[in-house]
Amino acid sequence: MPQDLPIGHLPPAHTQYTTITEYPPYRQTLPDDVAKLVDRLAVTQVTAIKYTCTARWIIDPHRRVADDMFFHILSGRGAMDVAGRTSRFGPGDLIHWRRGVPHQATTAPDDPIRVISIHYTATIDSAVHLPELLGFPDVFRLGVGHPLEAMSHEACREFAYRPPGWSRGLEALVARMLLSLIRERGEDLHPDLDGRNLRDLQRVLPAVEAMRETIGAPLAIPALARRCAVSEAQFRRIFTRAMGRSPVAHQRQLRLGEACRLLRETADTIEVIAGKVGYAEPAFFANTFRQAMGMTPGKFRERKEV
Repeated sequence: MPQDLPIGHLPPAHTQYTTITEYPPYRQTLPDDVAKLVDRLAVTQVTAIKYTCTARWIIDPHRRVADDMFFHILSGRGAMDVAGRTSRFGPGDLIHWRRGVPHQATTAPDDPIRVISIHYTATIDSAVHLPELLGFPDVFRLGVGHPLEAMSHEACREFAYRPPGWSRGLEALVARMLLSLIRERGEDLHPDLDGRNLRDLQRVLPAVEAMRETIGAPLAIPALARRCAVSEAQFRRIFTRAMGRSPVAHQRQLRLGEACRLLRETADTIEVIAGKVGYAEPAFFANTFRQAMGMTPGKFRERKEV
């Protein structure tokens, strides 16, 4: 009579080990020091909705989004302009729009698009934005039926029905999508370090995280420099080299990103939001917002678009 054996205790004659050579390798081509940062990836603030666009659909010129955004084309064709770079798109293309980058798009009148729109935030150590660090392209040419298409549909399902754990489920799905692109489409990535080196980035991460946690407080360069164990002058140089922008410019970007989130997700007045993100004068906040986003805070809140 056969003996029941617990899993993990099958006799050798009944097992066959699979070696690593039987699996296809990943095509990841990132430098090792950049790849190590990906282990600290966190994904938050995910939404996913499928749209069927009309023949007159258009994204107005100079639109910016406050988060990062996938635009997965299921059918139809169109054209887009991203910061002066023009291209056409069609079924199977995964468009990516980075936060704060101006873009516009139109659909072909005789072949309007169906699309899955996924907004998300992906950061390293809750500070550095992954698409910016890795230089995501404007579009990944995946092809119809690519496995990421099924993930995009599953993200829509999670967001639509919101079952128990849906927020975590969405974050996990988008993290999986990002990792798939990094591992399988490394040749499409162009790490956008602008002369920065990763050692500088590691040195300023404590300050970057502190800026995020105290978004409404005045910028305190001396305290941030102490966090990084450098002088104020060194801190300014290292920060600008590592982040590609000054501490003041980075703080402004953080504040505007949080303002966009509050405008979308809360009913707070613009005056209240201005105060929460560190602007004592609502008029100055509104002017800063308009210059960065191409529209007023009120207009941003009113817009309901893909």
